[in-house]
Amino acid sequence: MTDLENRKRVFVSYAHKDRDSVHYVPRLVNSLDMYLDAFWDQKLQAGQWSPQLEQAVKDSDYLLVVMSYSQSESGWCQKEIQIARENNITIIPLRIHGNHDDKKLKNDQWADFTEDFDVGFRQLTSYILEQPVSSWEYFYGLNDTDIFEALKRGFIPGFIAKEFGDWMIMDWVWPVLRDCISHKTMKDDISRSLIIIGEPSVPTDLWRQLLGLETQLIDVRNFLGVDLTKKVVPLVENYVKDMAIISDIDHQLVCQIIFKCVQDTRDLLESFDLSFRDFFKVVHFRGTFEFNTASKLRELIVAHSRRSRYLY
Repeated sequence: MTDLENRKRVFVSYAHKDRDSVHYVPRLVNSLDMYLDAFWDQKLQAGQWSPQLEQAVKDSDYLLVVMSYSQSESGWCQKEIQIARENNITIIPLRIHGNHDDKKLKNDQWADFTEDFDVGFRQLTSYILEQPVSSWEYFYGLNDTDIFEALKRGFIPGFIAKEFGDWMIMDWVWPVLRDCISHKTMKDDISRSLIIIGEPSVPTDLWRQLLGLETQLIDVRNFLGVDLTKKVVPLVENYVKDMAIISDIDHQLVCQIIFKCVQDTRDLLESFDLSFRDFFKVVHFRGTFEFNTASKLRELIVAHSRRSRYLY
C-alpha cells in the first residue's frame, strides 16, 4: 500500500448514455479514493463545465476509460482520450462488458472487470501503484492486525471510520463510566438522586451529559467516578469536536483520528481495570477488546459494501 501524501491523480471517463457505466463509476471512484485522487464529472464545480473537464484531464496522471458502445461513440469521451494523448497521459481502458473493445484503445493495456470487481481493481491498481491492492469492500477478510493497519493508514472510507468511532465511544467508554457511577450511588438514595444519568445514544449527547458530572460525583464522594470522568471527558470532547469539522471524504485524517481514539480507549479502560489490581481482568480485556473492535469494523465494512453494490 502506498502513502497518501503524494497520491496520483486519475480521471474517469465514461458515457452517460450507458446505464451500466453510470451505475458502475460511483463504486469505482469510491474505491479508488482510498489510494488515489479520483476525478469524475460529479466533482465539477459551479460554472462552465467544459474547461473544467479539459483541465482535469490535463492535470491527471492517468485517464481511465470505462469502455462501452456508447463510450466509443461519445464525442466527449473521444475528446478526453485525445487530450490525454496530446499530453502524454497514460490511458488505461476498463473492460466491464466482455464483448466490447474500442479499436482506438486496442494498443493500451486494459484492466478486466468483467468477471469480478476486485480482480479488475487489483489489476488496475497494480498498473498505477505498482502493486495490487483490494477495494475497501473486501477488507472484511483481513486479520485483526491488518484491518487496523488499513484504518491507521487511511484506507477505510471516512464515513465507515466515523461510524466505528461512534460505536467505540458509546459501546465501550460510556458503559464503563455509567456502571462506575451507578455502582457507587445505588447504595444511597440521597446520593443517587444527586447524579443525573441519562441514556445518550450518540457521542455529542454524551459530551453534553458529561459537563458538570465531575462536580456531582465530588458531592457524593464518588472519587473513583471522579478519576474516570477526568479521563473520559477530554477523550469524548476531542472526538466530538474533531468529527464536527472533518469531512467524511477526508478519509486519511478521519482514519488517523479514529485509530488514535481506539488506542486511547484501550489505554483508558485498561488503566481503569489496573486500578483494581485485577490482572486477570486486564488480560481478558486485552483479548476481547481487540477481537470485538476488529469484528465490529469488519461488520461495518460488510454492511456498507453490500449497500454499495446494491446502489451501484
